[in-house]
Amino acid sequence: RSSAGKGVILLSAHYCGIRVGKRYLAANGYPTLSVRDEFLEEKSLGRMRRRMLDPRRIEFLRSILGETVFVQDRDCTLKILQRLRSGGLVNIHFDGRSGKKNARWPFLGVSRDFAIGPLDLARLSGCAVVPMACTGNAAGFRLRFGPPIEITYESEREEFVRANLPGFVSAIEAQVREYPEEWEQWMT
Repeated sequence: RSSAGKGVILLSAHYCGIRVGKRYLAANGYPTLSVRDEFLEEKSLGRMRRRMLDPRRIEFLRSILGETVFVQDRDCTLKILQRLRSGGLVNIHFDGRSGKKNARWPFLGVSRDFAIGPLDLARLSGCAVVPMACTGNAAGFRLRFGPPIEITYESEREEFVRANLPGFVSAIEAQVREYPEEWEQWMT
């Protein structure tokens, strides 16, 4: 199946440099829709932080992330598919832990859950899925794209997930193994 004109999912792991890379892409005519969890207030922190600092932190994060859709938005999938069907770019951090439906697969030597939403998006849109890693910071960064992930099209959702989840996980695992010191998930 050809993915021409069907947009691209840029599959990445959580790196701080990704923010710089997406700003670079946007400045060069390639705006990228970011898919992420909504910014939540931290209830365990003091009132001053919740009232004064958190709103500013959230405003700052929104200003550097650019165009974003939150997985909690009930129209999230429609917004993503609209961007893909118009030939646009969508960035998904596949090492994230959000998702209503998950599938378990080995990752860095342990079994963990992965949201199958990105697989559904690829199946429904027919788009290309390209690994993207951006390391470094505004003083110097490196943006790298891997070869498109080979997608096997199956008629049933479960078969599609079973056939393609290993390729998605493998692409992200390769990024983390290559740049372990910059992977944000080590910090959580």
